[in-house]
Amino acid sequence: MTYDTIEASTAEGRPHFLFQFVEGEQVWRFTSRPEDWLSAGSGGDIIAWQAAAVAHGDVVQTSGIER
Repeated sequence: MTYDTIEASTAEGRPHFLFQFVEGEQVWRFTSRPEDWLSAGSGGDIIAWQAAAVAHGDVVQTSGIER
């Protein structure tokens, strides 16, 4: 199996997830990555995501827009 085949698949690519929780003015950002992560935000802002032991249930991939 080639790298492209693994990376393009829905399961073998092993994506990392970003979790954002907002309550009023407070915002908490976590990532399932093993280390902290920085990403680009709108307007050139840098968004910091804190590595944490977070997970979620099964992700279901459908063609329905409502999901």
